[in-house]
Amino acid sequence: MKDRLLVLGLAVIMFLAGMAFSRLLDEKGAEEAPYESFASKFELEFELSKKRSHYLRELLRFHYQKRSRIEAHHKSTLDTQMGRELDEEDRKFMALIRDKVLPPHQRELFDDRLAGTETLFPAR
Repeated sequence: MKDRLLVLGLAVIMFLAGMAFSRLLDEKGAEEAPYESFASKFELEFELSKKRSHYLRELLRFHYQKRSRIEAHHKSTLDTQMGRELDEEDRKFMALIRDKVLPPHQRELFDDRLAGTETLFPAR
């Protein structure tokens, strides 16, 4: 009986150690959310509410997936069409952020920040 309890105890300890180790591996391999740095700075700059921050992050995730699909579609060919499609997607994305994430009184500040920039926002 004592041997069974010892074996059972060792099995439980090994199981728990395996779970802890796999959790450590998962955290190290976890990819940062797309545009995480951009999202954090944007939330601070425009003092977004939790609801608006959530919406911004959903838009960023959707935008990242859409850009990835466009890039994957054009991977096999060197095509200038890809650049045009990506630029168009970026323009749509910026309009969504401006019109859906920011409250009306902050849109002018957003426009001012983008005025004169040639790079698309967020940077690729």
